[in-house]
Amino acid sequence: MRIKIDDIPEEGLEFEIEPDDAWAIAAAAAALEGDVVDLGFELQIERIAELVRVHGHFHGAVDRTCDRCGGELRLQVQGPVELLFEPHRHEALHEEHITDPSELDIGFFDGVALDMAEVVSEQLALALPPRLVCGGPGVTQRGGSWTCELPAQDAGPDLSTHKPFANLRLPE
Repeated sequence: MRIKIDDIPEEGLEFEIEPDDAWAIAAAAAALEGDVVDLGFELQIERIAELVRVHGHFHGAVDRTCDRCGGELRLQVQGPVELLFEPHRHEALHEEHITDPSELDIGFFDGVALDMAEVVSEQLALALPPRLVCGGPGVTQRGGSWTCELPAQDAGPDLSTHKPFANLRLPE
């Protein structure tokens, strides 16, 4: 789904993504790396000179497996959307460019149309936790009990002594 920049009115464009939009489900599945079970975006798209601002709110849920134990779980993500896009500079594509920290919050588009699948993918990828594990933020279980709960730890050796190497043993 592409939105031509020239078709965005001066007051902006309201754009809603429904759970049955196949292109959005495909973009979400690629970004979240799983089976998407819920998806919704309520966006406002505005032109600011040659920039395009996309803001609003999103929610989604995906069925995945735990990165640690492989157990079945569901990740739910939601939050605000605040993205800024500027057109590619074709001449800049062929020369080496060192990214300035101020450029890290800006995405790029071809200057003609904004690819909404890329907007969905980028926002969901930003919401994805670094590791998806049982009991993590936004995670609920789908199967039986959590399979990667850490076992109860025994007290271990007494490290309160003033001799830190007292419990070390040489191999026999």
